[in-house]
Amino acid sequence: MKWAVTVVSPPNYIHSAVFREVAETIFYGLKALGYDAILTEEGSLPGRRHIVLGANLLVYYPLPLSDDAILYNLEQVENNQTWITPALIDLFKKHVLWDYCDANVKALSNLGIHAAHVLPIGYRKELSRIQKSSVKDIDVLFVGSMNDRRRAVLEAMHLLGLKVAHVFGQYGAQRDEIIGRSKLLLNLHFYDAKILEVVRISYYLANECAVLSERSANPEDDKIFEGGLFFSEYSDLAPRARYLCDNPHLLTATAERGFAIMQSRDIESYLRSAIASLNAQE
Repeated sequence: MKWAVTVVSPPNYIHSAVFREVAETIFYGLKALGYDAILTEEGSLPGRRHIVLGANLLVYYPLPLSDDAILYNLEQVENNQTWITPALIDLFKKHVLWDYCDANVKALSNLGIHAAHVLPIGYRKELSRIQKSSVKDIDVLFVGSMNDRRRAVLEAMHLLGLKVAHVFGQYGAQRDEIIGRSKLLLNLHFYDAKILEVVRISYYLANECAVLSERSANPEDDKIFEGGLFFSEYSDLAPRARYLCDNPHLLTATAERGFAIMQSRDIESYLRSAIASLNAQE
């Protein structure tokens, strides 16, 4: 079987790049398994089975898709989210749907949508590529969109004397250069569902970055990465960041454990299971 890993990329919409690292992980994983695979923005290439990332954008950018295309959802799912439109539900029902976490599968089921398989976020060595700067001029870096609850934490950290930076809309090498200058990467929930942002965290861990994350609503999700990053309740994030930045040996040791945890999440094994499940269902 020949594969195409598709990132839905509407014209002049830079944020499709948020899916790039996961797409590359799948691409390199398929290649490691011996498959003919390509990365593309096309959705219907003859002779190839597509795995489509960014399917939530298809409602606004109707990219032609092969009938057998697999939609791989990387968005967090909770009740009453505006991005889950009737048109998107129809797309999810029309195609084979994979998701990255069990919590989403349950939430999708409540909407009458069947996710055929959970493909966890995995690791490939090609994604360990951020060059660490010898000068760490940023104490805490947050990468992502902003809302009031996130802004409040960053402001609290600033008041504690931390050098805080926020990046949004920068991807690839430009964003990685800033990550490489940072002592501590911050993960904050946007939605009240508090699903652990595994997509974001996994890239940090794959590059042996120290990560401080707000605890999620599901202790089992946090447990997977326990010991490999720092968890804190929302109200304690600012003082915890101050303490960690004052104790760099803790950052180094935990980053090393996080990298080991990420290395154990072998994408080839995950893909082998997903493809076997696909073949069994068809």
